[in-house]
Formats: sequence, structure tokens, C-alpha cells
Amino acid sequence: MGDAARPRLRLKFKSLLDPSTDQADLVHEEPDDVSVPEARRNLRKKYDRHPEAGHIELTVGGVVVGVTSRARVFEDLGQASGEPGVGDGDRATQPGESSQYRVLVIACKSCGSSATTMFWDERAAPACCANGRMELRR
Repeated sequence: MGDAARPRLRLKFKSLLDPSTDQADLVHEEPDDVSVPEARRNLRKKYDRHPEAGHIELTVGGVVVGVTSRARVFEDLGQASGEPGVGDGDRATQPGESSQYRVLVIACKSCGSSATTMFWDERAAPACCANGRMELRR
């Protein structure tokens, strides 16, 4: 692999690189077929063996990719499985109302009880327990 591969490798290992510096305390070499998670694990081991090192130059297949930092390599990437946290859903943190959906209110004309839904089909309208069918209010 030559220096022509450097931009591709920089993009591949971007999550490990620290763009704020090009100065390193040590050099770490990986083979050209290394995956990003494997390189991260190997860099963590190297940082653990050298606690004084703040930055390590990453070389992949003989090509200098860039400089990593302890903070980037040990960054918590979260969990790929398990229970989602509050706000982990799609658009969960976006302000305002959705432009794709709207909440519909259905109500009973007689007793005033109401319910909300995202879908309305008059043929399948819910029924009020006391007075029969409910109607679309908005």
C-alpha cells in the first residue's frame, strides 16, 4: 500500500484520529487488513502499556494514517443492543410537531368522552362504551 491509500485510510480510521495535532509520543503499526474495532482494541492496549503517552501515530500497512489521542481511542461508543434509553428513538429530541403525522381526536357527541389516534377510518371508528360510535373532532 502506498501514500495514495492515505486519504482512504484516514476516512476509514477517522473515529480514532485526533485532528487537533500531528505530534505523537509513540508509533503503532497495524497490518493493512485490520478493522477499525481491532485497531481500537490494539491501540487501547498500547495506551495501557504506556500510560505517559497522550498521542500515538497510527500506521496501517506501512502508511501513516494520522495521530490518535487517548481520549478518542477510549471514547465510549455506547451499546449495540439492550434496552433503549429515553430519547434514543427516531426524531425523539426534535422540537415542534411532526410534518408527517398529526394526532386526531375522536369524541362522542352525547357524553363528550374522547380518544386520540394517528389513523382514522370511519368504517372502523371506535365506539363509546355508553352511547355507540365516536366521530372525528379534528
